[in-house]
Amino acid sequence: MSASNPATPDESYTWRDTNVAKEVHGVRTAANVGGFFTPFLRPGMRLLDCGCGPGSITVGLAALVSPGQVIGIDTNAGLIATAQANAASAGLSNVSFQTGDLYSLPFDKESFDAVWVHAVLEHLADSPAALREMVRVLKPGGIIGVRELDLDSLIYAPQSPAMSRFFQLWIRLTRDNSGDAQVGKKLAGLLFTAGFRDVRMSATIEEYGQAVRHSFVSAEVAASNLTSLLGQFEARSYATPAQIAKMRQALAGWAANPQGLVLLARCEAVARKS
Repeated sequence: MSASNPATPDESYTWRDTNVAKEVHGVRTAANVGGFFTPFLRPGMRLLDCGCGPGSITVGLAALVSPGQVIGIDTNAGLIATAQANAASAGLSNVSFQTGDLYSLPFDKESFDAVWVHAVLEHLADSPAALREMVRVLKPGGIIGVRELDLDSLIYAPQSPAMSRFFQLWIRLTRDNSGDAQVGKKLAGLLFTAGFRDVRMSATIEEYGQAVRHSFVSAEVAASNLTSLLGQFEARSYATPAQIAKMRQALAGWAANPQGLVLLARCEAVARKS
């Protein structure tokens, strides 16, 4: 899902100017990423998808709560257009999409039964403020499902200094863009502080590389998207041109290696409004 939400001057979406929305986010569905949340959904619920991106998850959620209304919001107008096309292809009449700001949701208080948030908080400068807005628009007892990255969980092989440096700089880049690539472990605290209760945490592992059994995308696509971050590393002088070249070579070698794998946790939380 897209998390682009430049609501503060220094907040910048880390995956801007990449194909990640099409090649990675677009293959995520309610079935393959939302299993911790979908059992709580019922027909007739009104649901808000915060940071819906291309809508690939949103349409699955809409099918589950039909005839209830689902609204997806994102700041990226291009992704909203893609989401609308995806909903039309799915033949769904109970889902709509619009641009919107997570820090100032354009909805009345207590107007939703459920809120979905995927791969969004890791890109926000002020996650507590966004979560407080979600509390505002939820009805009493309403439910939220959140799924976020935590790069501290990362396991990869084969090991190399250049790959290790790349992952460290990914964390740094997200932080310098005012996000938090280690936010997953913090979800329970963030939700409690925002006013949620009955917080329950879990995690699933995303797998990439030729050596894994299941992956959203091929090793080549995963490496291509990771390589796209190197331009930002270079622009911010995180590394010398020679070091950038070594990271580029290491990523290409990892993708071509039949022993290559990357495993990382997506931390998940379900909670209710007090």
